[in-house]
Amino acid sequence: WAVAWCLFVNHYARDLTGALEIEIEAELSLTRTSFQALNSVYFAPNLVTPVMMGIASQWFGASRMLVIVSGLAVLGHLLVALGGQNASYSLLLGGRAILGLTFECIDVVPVPILGPLFEDCFGALVGLFNSSLRMGSVTNFIVTPLMYKAGGLHAALWTSGALGLSGFIAAIIADQMVRHTGQHSESMSVKENLPSPVAMDGMDTATSSSGHSSNNCLSRVSKTRSLAMFLMYTIVGSLIYASIVPFWFFAGRFIRSKWDYSLQAASAMLMFTEAAMVLFGPPIGCLADAYLKAVRGCFRVLAAFSMAIPLAIIWLVFTPAMAITPVVPMLVLSLGYAGSITLYWGLSLACIPNEFLACGSGIVGSALNIGATILPLLMARAPSAEAPFLPLICASFVASIISLCCGWGAFTE
Repeated sequence: WAVAWCLFVNHYARDLTGALEIEIEAELSLTRTSFQALNSVYFAPNLVTPVMMGIASQWFGASRMLVIVSGLAVLGHLLVALGGQNASYSLLLGGRAILGLTFECIDVVPVPILGPLFEDCFGALVGLFNSSLRMGSVTNFIVTPLMYKAGGLHAALWTSGALGLSGFIAAIIADQMVRHTGQHSESMSVKENLPSPVAMDGMDTATSSSGHSSNNCLSRVSKTRSLAMFLMYTIVGSLIYASIVPFWFFAGRFIRSKWDYSLQAASAMLMFTEAAMVLFGPPIGCLADAYLKAVRGCFRVLAAFSMAIPLAIIWLVFTPAMAITPVVPMLVLSLGYAGSITLYWGLSLACIPNEFLACGSGIVGSALNIGATILPLLMARAPSAEAPFLPLICASFVASIISLCCGWGAFTE
């Protein structure tokens, strides 16, 4: 629960500027370009920082690194709050930059921290984590406008700052609980996975050279299969997130234009989708723990959920407005998103090589941001209202096909 609270706070802070876009521009006299810079400095580091976090976690322990980055995030929260209180764009920009450095770092640590401790119910745990971070986004869009109305911009930003401090406290609690268990599997190194000297001494020294060759051959095959599965797993995740993250950048304006919705109605529609994902995540994770014991089976169900994403987008974008209401395709979309994300991270313990679980999680975290960074640039140049969604349809469709291939591939045995 301490780690889940860190994720909640992390995503509450991420969407803070989205809830007060007009208000921040007005009170700080910002141009639209200056405001978008607050988001650019936040997301730009996430192509690199997860790998750095993974490497550091591999050496020093993921729970310890969670405390460090959460403490750094407190400084970012403080600068953001002071920037709002003093109408200082420089402080606000600096605070968002620091929060951006820590954002994806916090998101990738649950796997190396808790994965080895909760292997039997990791699917349910992933569902809980996904619900926690989505709930952070939903809560932000509810609480932040209320705090702004009650006390102005500084009240809304100081509320986020107080939550940031609570996230730091939660990280300390999580680290102490991990230490109390006496298990440090989240920081496993190659040395910890080698046979002990005692076991080595007990081995039969009379093993033939042909036996050594056979064992070496099997070891190489096993490593090749493991790396192949990790590569395919990383590609699938990058494609899934490439279809998820950019959607929120363009969906609100599209819904307002196609169905002539007000800003409040379009925001409520997107919030409804996020809330549905909060509800879908834990049950999907529990069902996966109960019925999907094989890696192949998980990949096949992941392929089905991934295929729901392009079908829902096609339904939403290309069906005439008079023929449907956006509620139904958005509900299908949220189900596809929730199922894909939950099953994807549920597969992490099977697909990320155990000897570099923390570092591998960081590599995956960085890969998830590749498509999410590139596609919005392509979508912004689209010639029509429907065209921006074509890359998302293609990305999720390819993710589904690759997942299906992994469900039948020999390396997932």
